[in-house]
Amino acid sequence: MRWVSLLAALASVLHAGTVDEAGVRNSVERAIPLLQKAGPAFTSRTGCISCHHNVLPSMAVTAAHDRGFAVDMAAMNNMLQVEAKYLEDRAGRILQGLPPPGAEDTMSYLLFALAASHVPGNDGTDAGVRYLKIRQAADGRWSIHTHRPPLEASSIALTATTIRVLDAFAPPGQRAPYRESIRRAAQWLEHATPRNTDEASYRLAGLIWADAAPAAVAQAAMALARAQRPDGGWSQLTTLESDAWATGEALVTLEAAGMKTTDSVYARGVAFLVRTQFPDGSWHVKTRSEAIQPYFESGFPYGPDQWISAAGTSWAVTALSLTQPAASVRAAHRRTAGLRCPRLS
Repeated sequence: MRWVSLLAALASVLHAGTVDEAGVRNSVERAIPLLQKAGPAFTSRTGCISCHHNVLPSMAVTAAHDRGFAVDMAAMNNMLQVEAKYLEDRAGRILQGLPPPGAEDTMSYLLFALAASHVPGNDGTDAGVRYLKIRQAADGRWSIHTHRPPLEASSIALTATTIRVLDAFAPPGQRAPYRESIRRAAQWLEHATPRNTDEASYRLAGLIWADAAPAAVAQAAMALARAQRPDGGWSQLTTLESDAWATGEALVTLEAAGMKTTDSVYARGVAFLVRTQFPDGSWHVKTRSEAIQPYFESGFPYGPDQWISAAGTSWAVTALSLTQPAASVRAAHRRTAGLRCPRLS
């Protein structure tokens, strides 16, 4: 939803900007092949569906496709099939309260990828959102289990993504109780205080997805826009330099809140991303998490920084893709129509 009041509130800081169309297209086109290789390489090695190599790249590739960029359709559909089947195969266990490794953290991120990629609901999504709904805390939030900043470190981020997936995948005939869960989550988000750019972005996104009061959305958007740095980017923490992760997610969220991609704030962010991309199509984001699994090369560059760099590249590609005219929604629906996502009666 777009709010006229939000645009009016932002008028004092937004002015028309100039986006380098050729630079944007070149950046996205160079990054897509790298992202499409990341997921299969990671999954074949680990057997896992990760947020950094699977979920966020799926979001980015879908965004690029929906904006008219050429992608490897077979690879995209195969990755979505793998992600959907991962939940379908575990639906029975999930209904017994036995989630995949990572519990709510993994469940919400995985469903988020399917929602962002227009995948229809099935038994796996039914089981997943039911599990998330019953795990909601009394105050309305969902609590994070793992500390792997910035991917898994925030109850604000988890609560926001869960709002998105409950809205997308509430089982037919059960919309009312799921909307009540969303209302309680939005109420918690309205009073939550973000500590960094990731939380500020996700708090704004959650309020948008929950259809929160326009005043609350406008205030959150203003705060996020004003956190832009002189170089045009955003930083994860005030003590760190601007990077693709923070900049990409800030831009994507501001666009969802109603900011035009031609506004100066967005245009400066785009210029930062185009300027800081590496020749191979990637963006380098430095890790600030402790390693929790044996190191291996996944095919994405930057060694120990490859997980967060893949995620940051995904946010950057999504933000850049949004500057282009949207392709037909009907075409996007045709793309996912062939996915094996039945809902058993």
